[in-house]
Amino acid sequence: MKHITLKKLLCLFATVIMCVGLLALASCEKEEEGSETEAPTSSEAPADAGLALVKDGAAARIIYSSDYADELLKEANTLATKIKQLTGTAPKVFSVAAAGEENSDSVDILLGNVAYEQSKSVYATLSDYGECKVQVVGNKLVIASWDVNGIIRGASEVSATLVKSVDESKNLFIPSDYSVSVYDTGTAGKVKLPVFSEIEPKIIDQGDGCVEYVFARADSGDLTSYAALLEANGYTLYTQNTIAGKSDDAPNLFKTYKNDKFVVNLSIMPGISKMFVIVDDLSKTALPALETENSYDRTVTYDSLFTQVGLYSYTPDDPNAAANGGETPSFTAHGSADTNGQSNVIRLADGSFIIIDGGHGDDEDAENLYKILEKQAPDKENIVIAAWIFTHAHNDHVLTFPDFAKTYGAEVKVEQIILNFPSEEMAKAGGGDCRSNVYSALSSSVFKNTKIIKAHVGQKFFIRNATVEMLCNFEMLQPYTLKKNDNSYNDTSLVFSVELEDVKFMILGDCYNKQNEIIPKCYGTAALKSDVVQVAHHGIGGTDASVYSLIDADYAIWPAGNYYYDFPAWGSSFDYIELTKHSYNSWFNDPENIDPNNIYWALDDVDVFTVKNGGVSVETKSFEEYLGVE
Repeated sequence: MKHITLKKLLCLFATVIMCVGLLALASCEKEEEGSETEAPTSSEAPADAGLALVKDGAAARIIYSSDYADELLKEANTLATKIKQLTGTAPKVFSVAAAGEENSDSVDILLGNVAYEQSKSVYATLSDYGECKVQVVGNKLVIASWDVNGIIRGASEVSATLVKSVDESKNLFIPSDYSVSVYDTGTAGKVKLPVFSEIEPKIIDQGDGCVEYVFARADSGDLTSYAALLEANGYTLYTQNTIAGKSDDAPNLFKTYKNDKFVVNLSIMPGISKMFVIVDDLSKTALPALETENSYDRTVTYDSLFTQVGLYSYTPDDPNAAANGGETPSFTAHGSADTNGQSNVIRLADGSFIIIDGGHGDDEDAENLYKILEKQAPDKENIVIAAWIFTHAHNDHVLTFPDFAKTYGAEVKVEQIILNFPSEEMAKAGGGDCRSNVYSALSSSVFKNTKIIKAHVGQKFFIRNATVEMLCNFEMLQPYTLKKNDNSYNDTSLVFSVELEDVKFMILGDCYNKQNEIIPKCYGTAALKSDVVQVAHHGIGGTDASVYSLIDADYAIWPAGNYYYDFPAWGSSFDYIELTKHSYNSWFNDPENIDPNNIYWALDDVDVFTVKNGGVSVETKSFEEYLGVE
């Protein structure tokens, strides 16, 4: 047996150590290969870096809600462009439908109320409808608000944060505990209207300090629940009203709440299954006076009068001259347009007045209106207009007002102006709007003590011995888009009744297609039956028998001129009497519905309805005859 020398033992030991080392090294390399296949994706961040929106050339997805899809797609693309500018990597943009079900492994930026758990969790924490919360939840960055404008504000907040978050390697991390709330600077942000969790609303900024919240699939129980929520948040009930619905068991309900800064009008319309919550800034509108505040001298009882004021017309020698290629007929001194606007004067029992619209503002309209007030006023030196109501801001309804204000504003006292015009932005989209003319006139010092009231459906105005009740306006049509050249602006009209000594007048303004569709869904004869109806839109279309049959009036006032010249929709010229032959006016063409002798055309005359003992008597005279002038 050979002896192993110390030298050989040392060599053997070294060899063993080397083999063990090589095996250990091989084992380590094998482990590193396995971990490489399971390495974090490029969008994952180191534990302390936060959520990686862009890492190593890979970007998070941007997913937007189907609610307000057009606006949110635009905002998602804007955010994607911003991220590309910062990092050189563009995120992909998806609608929630295109993105599919939630992917728990994917890093996403969520705009709006998408159907992912992270989005739902943030929405559940929103305290009011004016808040937008931006928050990291797991591997999602959620931008949550009930208001599309709030989501847009939140996306802007994210853009500002990202500018500060990109690193030298063009990676983009946002802190994992990131959470911020941003608020609108307007009414929606200031009012902090409590969230009604049962139904998601559509939110519309109506301008002039007014925001509307539209809840679909709502019923009377929802109104009761939300009223209780308002009361729990410090609002007090100001007034309430009920108007009969299409069926007896489904009335339209209205409640008005207020605090020291805002007024909230609640309404439930069972016929269209909608609840409307409309908030006004009290610095922008006055409240309608309560019935208990309707004080006036009740010992003075002048006859109550309702006057249709003829505005203008023209009387050609040959009514068919223009149609046959002849010269356009010349106009009388009363104006220069081919349709008649609207002007109504109501004298109340104490001798004060309500004016509705006033006309299109031709040279003599303001003068004639003032002369009628002078004639009917018990005291010509003390003319009081208890309310001036504008149906809508088309020129042939409101442009007399600026002329009247300039010439006669200091001669009369106007206690309140009642209107509801669309926002300036909506007005521009609709075209033909004259709201700026009215507001400019109201800025005059002569109206410094005049209350300006933004009217809403369900409100009642107690004005001396008259009661005005608002029945329809464009807020009931929301969500609603005005378009130029389609007459949609006519649907911004206030539709309301005036009860005067037990006689009911139904004022339709220029009620058009959409209001014509919605009114019969919300009301029946119990709410609409009237003694006198104002023919809508001068009788040139938009409202038909579906509404007129429910009103079922015995008398009609028709704000139309003597002669229509080439009305574009019909492509012909015709005498005003031919208007009754149009399909929209078929109800008036049947003597079973209304006596033809009880239809009063405005023309350039004055029609005075004297209201007594629940009935009316009517006198028609020319301006000259009525005013006693040559």
